[in-house]
Amino acid sequence: MKLNMKKIIKKTFYAMLRLSLLVFIYTQYRNFYTVNDVTFTVWKRYGGYCYIMPYRYLGVIKPNSDYIIASNIGAICVYIDKDSTLIIYDDAYRERGIKCNTASSKWNYVEEPSIYDSIAILKRDSLDNNLPFFKIELDYKHTKIKN
Repeated sequence: MKLNMKKIIKKTFYAMLRLSLLVFIYTQYRNFYTVNDVTFTVWKRYGGYCYIMPYRYLGVIKPNSDYIIASNIGAICVYIDKDSTLIIYDDAYRERGIKCNTASSKWNYVEEPSIYDSIAILKRDSLDNNLPFFKIELDYKHTKIKN
């Protein structure tokens, strides 16, 4: 009887340890940011990339639709236009490779203007001043939010 009880305690301990590890891994790399009543999920994944979704996502598998895949070492800025269109800029000086899956949301992807394109820079500055936005440096998780 004592031997069976030790086995049960040992199995329970290892099961709890595994569960704790899974919960830690699951929650460690997921952050939520709210801009203008839109909650963004930033989910850093193994393999050097992350998912950015314009909704709160708690699933354990990859999302099916409405997400951006970006490099973990890049930066991204998402503006929310008046008609709820998301205008996405990536950082011109970092690794590129943003992919958008846009089944139901309205998205507009624009590469960051080069320093020599003054018209595009003025347009980007206008967006900074007039629209709410969410900017994140994915490698440092440094965020800037303007509502």
